[in-house]
Amino acid sequence: MDYPASKKDLINHVKQESKEVLDALQQLPDETFQRPTDVNKAIGEISRESR
Repeated sequence: MDYPASKKDLINHVKQESKEVLDALQQLPDETFQRPTDVNKAIGEISRESR
């Protein structure tokens, strides 16, 4: 996020970030994750595969 930023800028930034997070979560395998590091690892594997 670059500053100075208006209210509109902040809202747009959050919308974009939320979309990216949602897209990443939807690509996760259908499994139960035991801890946040497991989620990070799975997202990292997806990122490597998509390159």
